[in-house]
Amino acid sequence: MSLLNKILFKIFGVRLISSQCGEDLIIESFLPFKKDGFYVDIGAHHPIKYSNTFLFHNKGWKGINIEPNPEKKKLFNFFRGKDVNLNMGIGPIKSEMDFYVFDESTLSTFDESSAKEFKKIGHIVTNVIKVPIFPLKEVLEKYAHNKEIDLMSIDTEGYDMEVLKSNDWKRFRPEFIILETIEYSKDGKGKKLNDVYDKYMSEIGYNKVADTNINTIYRKNN
Repeated sequence: MSLLNKILFKIFGVRLISSQCGEDLIIESFLPFKKDGFYVDIGAHHPIKYSNTFLFHNKGWKGINIEPNPEKKKLFNFFRGKDVNLNMGIGPIKSEMDFYVFDESTLSTFDESSAKEFKKIGHIVTNVIKVPIFPLKEVLEKYAHNKEIDLMSIDTEGYDMEVLKSNDWKRFRPEFIILETIEYSKDGKGKKLNDVYDKYMSEIGYNKVADTNINTIYRKNN
């Protein structure tokens, strides 16, 4: 293990391969020699821990990290200074929404119904902050105007469909998309939501190529 790996493992409990269930390795198997790719990470949460894009960042890729929590965004500025790091949310229209910050930070969400469910099973809202919302197509127009997007990761705890519907799929078509397709549960046995997401992704021209139970990976139909 390299010195950097040892330091990261000691501090964060993770190695350079950081996806929750090896999603980054699956994507890498399709693009093993790509050194200059571009990613968009929506609901990025952390620049290293459970990140679907950190492996590619270390391969020389760059991209856009979108994180509603301003405290988390500071970490992206430190660890991903060459990326575009945005403190905002993604949704259907330009607006402002409440962002529910939980004690388990991976559960933080804009979705009020998801927040209520998380509270029912014992998680605590530590803060509610107002966050600006922009449609995905507007963000990509501004920050990824002529770039080919190799990977888009979306993890917004119950708000993923609103994120997807805010894009212009005729203009901005990432090669691969990672979606969280299971409802959260403490025992890891949440309901799978592929019946909803598979149908929508097929409609916009994407095929399912892998599933890690927590996440599903879709590839553009060429």
